[in-house]
Amino acid sequence: MDELRYIGKPIPLVDAPLKVSGTADYVADIQVPDVLHGKVLRSPHAHARILNVDVGKALKVSGVHTIITAADTPEQRWSTADVKDQTILARDKVRYVGEEIAAVAAEDNAAAAEAIELIDVAYDPLPAVFDPEEAMAEDAPHIHEGGNITHRQVVERGDVDAALKQADVVYENTYTTPLMYQAYMEPNGTLAVPEGRGNYTVYSPFQVIFESRSLMARVLGLKPENIRVVQPFVGGGFGGKSQDDANAFITLVLAMKAKRPVRMINSRWDEFQGARPRVPTKTWIRMGAKKDGTLLTKESRLVSDNGAYTGLAKGIMLTALYRPDNLYRLEHIRSEGFLVYTNKIPTGAYRGFGNPQGTFPQECAVDGLAHEMGMDPAEIRLKNVVRKGDVTAHHWKYESCGLEEAIRYCTEAVDWLGAKKRNGRIRRGLGLACAVHVSGNRLQFEWEGARAYIDLDEEGRAVVRSGDGDIGQGARTLAAVVTAEELNVGLDRVEVAETNTEDTPNTLGSFASRLALIAGHAIRNAVEDLKSKLAPVAAEMLEAAVDDIEWVGGSFRVRGSSERSMSLDEVCPEAVRRNGGEPIRGEGEWDPPSENYDPKTMAGNISVAYEFAAQMAEVEVDMETGHVQLVRLVSADDVGRMLNPLAVHGQVEGAAVQGVGFALTEEMKTEGGQVVNGNFGDYALPKAESVPSVESVAIETNDPYGPYGAKGASEGGSVPTAAAIANAIYDAT
Repeated sequence: MDELRYIGKPIPLVDAPLKVSGTADYVADIQVPDVLHGKVLRSPHAHARILNVDVGKALKVSGVHTIITAADTPEQRWSTADVKDQTILARDKVRYVGEEIAAVAAEDNAAAAEAIELIDVAYDPLPAVFDPEEAMAEDAPHIHEGGNITHRQVVERGDVDAALKQADVVYENTYTTPLMYQAYMEPNGTLAVPEGRGNYTVYSPFQVIFESRSLMARVLGLKPENIRVVQPFVGGGFGGKSQDDANAFITLVLAMKAKRPVRMINSRWDEFQGARPRVPTKTWIRMGAKKDGTLLTKESRLVSDNGAYTGLAKGIMLTALYRPDNLYRLEHIRSEGFLVYTNKIPTGAYRGFGNPQGTFPQECAVDGLAHEMGMDPAEIRLKNVVRKGDVTAHHWKYESCGLEEAIRYCTEAVDWLGAKKRNGRIRRGLGLACAVHVSGNRLQFEWEGARAYIDLDEEGRAVVRSGDGDIGQGARTLAAVVTAEELNVGLDRVEVAETNTEDTPNTLGSFASRLALIAGHAIRNAVEDLKSKLAPVAAEMLEAAVDDIEWVGGSFRVRGSSERSMSLDEVCPEAVRRNGGEPIRGEGEWDPPSENYDPKTMAGNISVAYEFAAQMAEVEVDMETGHVQLVRLVSADDVGRMLNPLAVHGQVEGAAVQGVGFALTEEMKTEGGQVVNGNFGDYALPKAESVPSVESVAIETNDPYGPYGAKGASEGGSVPTAAAIANAIYDAT
């Protein structure tokens, strides 16, 4: 593939100039006339009955146009997943501090804020529960009818009890992970615009625009065609813009009642009170091995904090429960997972979708086993990690796997065996951890592929339309690069259109590291469709049979005659003329040959390809103060093939830094259900001076299912970081 023009080359993001110049339009920047400003009243109580909501004084504030309460919204309960347990605004009672009670639309933010202060709500406080294990007790306050255990899942493979008896070494421990905010630069926000005849345009940085449209239509009693969803530029998502929260619903209801455009942008405080942070977990784990290091068994019990409502947290708990099992050649597995309601902020997706929470205890436990038997932590992994051709206990099939190479790279990047810990107050340690992640996780639908349109005009300029959208990971650049490569034209002749539900094809959206592989195929297929529509025109112009026309180097050529050819620039004007002056459209789609898992057994090859990662962390620990300084972080990622090295390394570096925050600094702290560090002054994000440059290397394995051999590269780099750092701290101390 050395002849490729763009694939594998470091291409700057095509939208970077717009972003760095400040001319990219985010939802806060979109200009429409007569827009009202929205604000939300949130509950100060973790659990209380709502006795009365009085908006009389608030309506008298100059500039206030519309106020809504639960009475103005449907009673239908909604969710982004299968457990429907929340309403747009709280009805009858509130279940967490920050829950939305009422909303105001006013001529300016000052009037909206004043009105919010004047809404009078009478509450009857109820007992609350904040710890998920306490919430599981029979006498715990019920947050919803039916009890506090939202979902229980058991996964069993082989014979764990027999394997434990055969084990020479058994290690067990309990690990916790924190409540963690995605910390995207752009807060959640929505602009809802009435368009007449019961139609609305909704601008919001959704990761899944078509599903969001369906959800809003279903809950609000509209038809999907009544709502046009536009995804503007997105200032970071990391799972937190999956529409688990109610911001868009509330804004749209305000616009429907006001009959005017309404924009509501969360403040950072709104984000900390009402967004959907990472699911916290507590995991007891026990692993057994033979004295030669062969892993025999894994047993675990996972308790996940759902918060007050269920969105994507069920799927996240399931991912944490069983995905890390697929990292090793384990046959005997028994795991039990619980998703539990508490009177805290509802939780949701964050980069890795539960995989960091599940990988952390497992990778720490593997190190624990190694230390117990006096074995090198790298060697125990090399002895047991999966390889190409393996089928795991959960039926995952690996057609490519560079995990062994990734581990070896990490250990060779430092003097792994020769490293000596410093004695005294400052001690140094090394830690290793691994991860496996999906490249497009199936969600139990019939069709889970991607679609793309490419319109080619008379000048041979291409406009790419994809419903998957760019949430900051470089999807626009991917679409442009693949199109330019397949058409053999300059990148300046490819435009990637705005993503919206009106003129882009219906597809699933941006999640699960799926776009490089799945959308990449769809775009290539759209180009092939274009060529098939242009070939008959070229054949007539060359006075040849269509079957004799071939595409070579950006031109249509008569097979066997290199002199009889026509370039794209020559064919396009004639093709467009014959098409009534309209651009020629190529349509492509691709649905991967993966499998839906069995909901009872959790078995099934859920992804057509899998990304693997190994990371090595080096730390210094102050033995008197406990301060940890991360000295070095090396990340080796099997990404199949790099379509764009700049984008891949950027994704890995950003993901790893989020893993550093997960390990060392970040936690949303609560007291009585109230977040107490809900701002970027108190919420301790990793800062540039405290994080070394991430040393990122790609292990290229050329997956047979990937376009050009590529697979996912967006999430795997965030999964093993916390365990690598924890293992390094253990090594040091």
